[in-house]
Amino acid sequence: MPVTGLFFIPELNLTSASATLSLLVDRLSKLHHLVPGPKWAFEHRLYREAPLPTPSSPAAVSIPHQPAIPSNAPSSTNGSQAASVPGGPMQSHKTLQVLDLSTYPQKFFALAASTIVTIDRDFEALVRSKMNALWNIRQTLKGQGEMYDIDDFKVKLATVAQGQDVKGVILEVEYTPCQYLSQAEPILRDFVDQLKIPQAREFFRPRDVPEGDEDKIFTILDTSRQYMELLRMR
Repeated sequence: MPVTGLFFIPELNLTSASATLSLLVDRLSKLHHLVPGPKWAFEHRLYREAPLPTPSSPAAVSIPHQPAIPSNAPSSTNGSQAASVPGGPMQSHKTLQVLDLSTYPQKFFALAASTIVTIDRDFEALVRSKMNALWNIRQTLKGQGEMYDIDDFKVKLATVAQGQDVKGVILEVEYTPCQYLSQAEPILRDFVDQLKIPQAREFFRPRDVPEGDEDKIFTILDTSRQYMELLRMR
């Protein structure tokens, strides 16, 4: 799979976010030949493990220690295996993240502890209906926007919002000729540097990725992990 890089520009409201989107499209069109593509969207949901009841409570129950992602949950459709980062930032907080990308309509992506997998869409419905005593939904972020083809690059732009509260603008850049992050990262940085985006935060790899992982073939699970890292909104 081609390598992606994510960039996030914080904004205070819809007016400023719309202005940033227009500015980015204008700068892209002046630097490159833009070929408009279809619209796209995403939705990210953050669950947190429900607190344990006190031992004296009559409602006390035994709660599994780890998030309940089934061990046989299918991996990505291109044969990629679930990616794992020991000591990742999710371990101490017992959270479950679920990501829905419109460009992959058949699956959800789920991250619990340090393991990310693809899951059937029915699994989250099970979490909500049968396991709501174990997991509380804490945050839902949505985005929708436009896609563009630019020579060897694919660009996605979208506004990120929590309900009516706009958080900012997301820019995903995909470099199609390359499958290795270590090779593609400087090219992606150079592409975005030309846009002169102020205060953009970049997301290429989680902070605790082991040495050498950037030399593995990049997969959609890696792109999904970039989104999870960004959309936690710490």
